[in-house]
Amino acid sequence: RGPVAVASGPATPVKAVDLPGPLRKPLIGVTPDIEWRDDASPARAHYALHTVLVDALQDVGAVAVLLPHDESAIDALLAPLDGLVLSGGEWQFPHRHLLTGEGTEPPHKARRARFEMALARAALARDCPLLGICGGFQVMNEVTGGELVVSLGAECPAWHRHAAASYIDTPHDVLPVDG
Repeated sequence: RGPVAVASGPATPVKAVDLPGPLRKPLIGVTPDIEWRDDASPARAHYALHTVLVDALQDVGAVAVLLPHDESAIDALLAPLDGLVLSGGEWQFPHRHLLTGEGTEPPHKARRARFEMALARAALARDCPLLGICGGFQVMNEVTGGELVVSLGAECPAWHRHAAASYIDTPHDVLPVDG
């Protein structure tokens, strides 16, 4: 649960910008991937999030808040947040197919897709700052009516090189701009 302000009534969630001094850290919601683990005892789904993302948010003074894939809690999850990151993951999918059951996606991946799409729509409606990384950008593309090229290599063989090691292992700066 996010920070609360004490008032004469029930506790009310407040944004980090409303907190004084050293408590003033932006809360950034981050969607984790979800993976099925046969080697767990018992076998079950696990949330997974690369620590590089959490470390990057901490490095700029933010607090990363992991968001469980619960569509019924979207309003409560967004209320205390100052921003949102749709983190992506190892499952690349066309969301329309995932949500209609046209593909072979595991049910836990379909749950994630439904949650992230509903979360992105709600965040956009609230004008909440939103960053999509990889599959998270696919979610943003989908909810804003864009088209998705599922297989770059099949669309244009020259585009397939984006998955080559030199492209994956070459970090680059991202400069956010207003507007």
